[in-house]
Amino acid sequence: MAKKSSAENGSSQYQHSEDAAQTGSNGQHSADNEGKKKRREKPGRIRLIPVWLRLVLILLLAGAALIVGAMAGYAIVGDGTNPFDVFNPDTWYHIHDIIFEGTEYERD
Repeated sequence: MAKKSSAENGSSQYQHSEDAAQTGSNGQHSADNEGKKKRREKPGRIRLIPVWLRLVLILLLAGAALIVGAMAGYAIVGDGTNPFDVFNPDTWYHIHDIIFEGTEYERD
């Protein structure tokens, strides 16, 4: 029995892999499988929380974070006495007056 050279050995392996790709599960060439790739259909995913509810939750959490952040910023960082004073319109008018004092946006 003669030994095959490495070039012949490599080409036969390449040919074997092509044959394996074209054969069906039973090892026979199938006309249906040639040139086509069958995809398995994935089962539908059941979501615990629907997408629309996720968006609503994100908006609600963002609003809550804004409110808590304003209260903490006013009461803790800004040395305010009552954290609920941040919801008083007079507080915001005072902030507006400080920022826009001497400009055309000054309140009357």
